[in-house]
Amino acid sequence: MAQDVWALQYAAEVLRADRDIVLAAVAQDGRVFQFVAKELKADTDVGLAAVVQNGRALQYAPRELRGNRNIVLAAVSQIGKTLQHATEALRADRETVLAAVAQDGEAFRFATKALRADRDIVLAAVAHDGEAFQFATKGLKADRNTVLAAVAHSGRALVHAAVAFREDKEIVLVAMEEGRNYSLNWSPNALRADREVALAAVTMNGFELQFVAEDFQADREIVIAAVTKNGPALMFAAEECRMDRDIVLTAVAQDGMTWIKNANELARADRQFVLTAVRQNGMALSYAAEELKADREIVLAAVKQNGLALQFAVEDFKGDREIVFVASVQTGRALYHAAKTLRADREIVLAALSVDDCCARLHEYISMDLWGDREVVFRLIDIYGDKLPLNLLFCFMQRNFDLILYYKDE
Repeated sequence: MAQDVWALQYAAEVLRADRDIVLAAVAQDGRVFQFVAKELKADTDVGLAAVVQNGRALQYAPRELRGNRNIVLAAVSQIGKTLQHATEALRADRETVLAAVAQDGEAFRFATKALRADRDIVLAAVAHDGEAFQFATKGLKADRNTVLAAVAHSGRALVHAAVAFREDKEIVLVAMEEGRNYSLNWSPNALRADREVALAAVTMNGFELQFVAEDFQADREIVIAAVTKNGPALMFAAEECRMDRDIVLTAVAQDGMTWIKNANELARADRQFVLTAVRQNGMALSYAAEELKADREIVLAAVKQNGLALQFAVEDFKGDREIVFVASVQTGRALYHAAKTLRADREIVLAALSVDDCCARLHEYISMDLWGDREVVFRLIDIYGDKLPLNLLFCFMQRNFDLILYYKDE
């Protein structure tokens, strides 16, 4: 039973009625409470042990346990939504409901109507899940102070408030603050045409540029604020802003990969744009014009940000010691793309082996000339541990007999 408590479901009735066996089983997995004998399901100690281990066990409890305050509190404190299995009396119990919504705001939906009109409980639920405000009573949804307090926790709460509040500038500005997830898409055109609101919206989420008034999509300050936050928001700007070099550079600096993937050939051949892009995301080099993949400054910037960008450089640069070294310092996996001659360069190999992201098969890209190098060997052993490939081990043993002792100790 200790190995597989789920075997309880197949056990004889006499075993499922054995209190010691059942207590041991539910202590390991509360869900097996569903298989215990009927007489033990009404046992308070068994029920409490089950829900303490897994709050979901409450759904298998008989009514008398689902009305036991201590058992229900233990369950909802672990999994808030188990409030739905409690008796109505406990779903009307303020402390129990507060414990449930503190764990999961969505549990608020299972509270009685009287508690869904309780301002403190509503705000506690919204603090964890803005969507919980939809279950508040109409009176609270129409109360300005409650709505203002709710959106201070989650902007999403405004979606479920009385419609008039979506036109309330003060409330909307609070709802749009960082991390509160309110969108101008839910507000009327009057607020979308308010410059202060529009600027606040794009400052928090650049993609809100798509919902502001059309005039603001051509407003340089607003567009720059948007692309500074989210570079791809440039797609929602007016054409004159999309052609503004400074604005485009700002967008590229925020998300170089998205920009270059969608750029035309002329833009991909623009040195300043591409250099900015690879500094933000080295892998953007893959979309650069061929002549820029042969630009030393651009390639160095790319591999410094992401060593794997080496694969997109021209072949000459894959044999360039400085470029390969910079790439290998950023990620050991860059060695995969280095020229064969540099895989025998001790300094480069040691740099690659010093990076935390080294992975299996790396030894295949290291020249066998270095398989006798003590430091290289020790680092490979540190990486592979007891999974060191046998061909490596045999080669090391042949060249360095004392490695046998080192490997044995490890």
